[in-house]
Amino acid sequence: MKFGLTKFTISLDRLTGACARPLLAAMFASWFMLALTLPAWSQTTWQTEVVDDGGGTQDVGRSASLGLDRNGNVHIAYYNMSRDALWYAFRQKNSSRWSKMPVEGHTGSYLSLAVDSLGHPHISCVDKWEDGLHYDYWDGKTWHGQIIDPSRVDYYNSIQLDANDHPRISYYLYHNQEGHYVLRLKYAFFDGQKWFIQTVDRHQGTGKWNSLALDRAGNPHIAYSQVGLGDLLYAHWNGSEWQYGDADSRRLSGSYVGEGNSIDVDQAGNPHIASFDLTKKAVRYAYRDGKQWKAETVDQLSDKAELDHVSLKVDAQGHPHLAYYDAGAGVLKYAVRGADGWQIQIVDRSENVGLNPSLFLDAQGTPYIAYVDVTKHSLKLAHMISSPESAKIKK
Repeated sequence: MKFGLTKFTISLDRLTGACARPLLAAMFASWFMLALTLPAWSQTTWQTEVVDDGGGTQDVGRSASLGLDRNGNVHIAYYNMSRDALWYAFRQKNSSRWSKMPVEGHTGSYLSLAVDSLGHPHISCVDKWEDGLHYDYWDGKTWHGQIIDPSRVDYYNSIQLDANDHPRISYYLYHNQEGHYVLRLKYAFFDGQKWFIQTVDRHQGTGKWNSLALDRAGNPHIAYSQVGLGDLLYAHWNGSEWQYGDADSRRLSGSYVGEGNSIDVDQAGNPHIASFDLTKKAVRYAYRDGKQWKAETVDQLSDKAELDHVSLKVDAQGHPHLAYYDAGAGVLKYAVRGADGWQIQIVDRSENVGLNPSLFLDAQGTPYIAYVDVTKHSLKLAHMISSPESAKIKK
């Protein structure tokens, strides 16, 4: 909703005399009341900054994954394409200085980051040689790395930490040891002593796009797609076995959905998932209300849907927040669903920006988004801030 005095065509210069004063008073009272009823988020703006410019010649920031720790410090893992390496960036809260370092060479083309209770980053990733599922973590002094599963994995993976800071990872088995396509969704978890590995879905082509969330009991919820099927699939571990379902199906929507998916779980344990509708070139949202799945279209994209991903987080009130790249317009977008439906903002429109967005909500529910500036081949960060007008209204 846009509000401005230019919408009114009455000339104030002509409103003079005693008879005009009541009309002026009524008009300004109406404007004031309208401003008070505007949604708080519409009175906000976004602050953007460059995390890594790549020296102006490199290509950095691909597959960026963002996290904030309990103190509000910012952590980002990303792929430095020019150096073919996994990199990590850190900024303290309220600081403008970024510290950046390489983590592991020849890895990071697809990665995921989570931050533990001590503020230490944990990263899952793959490399182009398909030598296995990599896991790296920082202990406060140095990086430690290992290969969790030596199978030939590739493409998307997703890491979360349970209440004991133990990692859980969903990932995609791409080839078998002989080089033949296997294409199955897998899951690995650490119990504090050793790693366990499971195949979640043995159907061919499942899991190339996958994302993981944990509920309050620590049980995993995985959103994933199946190559050639066009459905958004869902798997949940109930404590003793995996349960499966369709969160959004091609049969019901008439569209090829599920790719670029992102999942989160609200405090009641209900899953929320966003993905791309490649047929209608739109962003889709599916959620379970405790009994059944419901799905809807969030936003129509401009011209085309890039094979990227949507990033979704659910706030403490159960409202879903989305960040996504509108490739046709070359802009980064943000959407939040309230009582009145979806409200959408353009976060950054400078040239061609927004690829590989990663969204995170801080302790106050403020959205932060890491993303790629495609034009400048750099990694950027945006976060929402209140405008002076918003601050006055809140008072």
